[in-house]
Order: sequence, then C-alpha cells, then structure tokens
Amino acid sequence: MLVSMALSRPDDHDYFDDFQDEGTTVTPGRLRAMINKLLESTDIKIGEFQKMIGVNANSWGKFMHGKYKDPWSATQNGTYFAAAYFFYRERKLGKHALGKTRAHKASASDSLGRNVFA
Repeated sequence: MLVSMALSRPDDHDYFDDFQDEGTTVTPGRLRAMINKLLESTDIKIGEFQKMIGVNANSWGKFMHGKYKDPWSATQNGTYFAAAYFFYRERKLGKHALGKTRAHKASASDSLGRNVFA
C-alpha cells in the first residue's frame, strides 16, 4: 500500500483547495512586508501570529531574517507557505478578514486612552 505525503489540510480549509490550485505567486520579500504590515496595523502579536499559521519560532526567525544564499530558498520554509495561505484567505474574506477586524482604530489618544488634543 502506497501512502502519499501530502500537505496537511488546515482545520479551516474553506479556501485551501482553491489556494493549492492557484498556487502561491508572492515573493518571499513581499510576504515579509505583508506580515510586518499586518503586525504593525493590528493588535496581533508575533507569537499569536505564529500560532495562527502553525509555525515554530525557529522557522519564523529564519524566514523573517531572510538569511539565505538564494532569496528563493525561503519558499522552502514552512512559514512561507503558511503565511501565503493566511494572506490568500484574508483576501478571500474581504471585510471579514482578521486584518480588518483587528485593525487599530485611528484615534487621537495616547497609550493610556487620554485625548491628546484636550
């Protein structure tokens, strides 16, 4: 009996088949920029994001620092695939995407919630 080693299907596989059919077309550098923008514009912390996409700190660190002899070698890192799927799913979810629902609210207050213009 031959068992194939396929990628595991995430629990929320609503878009997973479409993602696999379309493939990933984002460069590792662009994906890093997308991750950094998400982390800066939302209340999502790095550790929380790592858990969301199912990667460990070692894989994350290697991908985010991008210390590869060939920049495209980063596509072999699990963080690349997991983050590419995350952003594909975000695009499909539209206004219900996590990046939009957890975005920082633009306000004129400091870190303690006080109005800075008063």
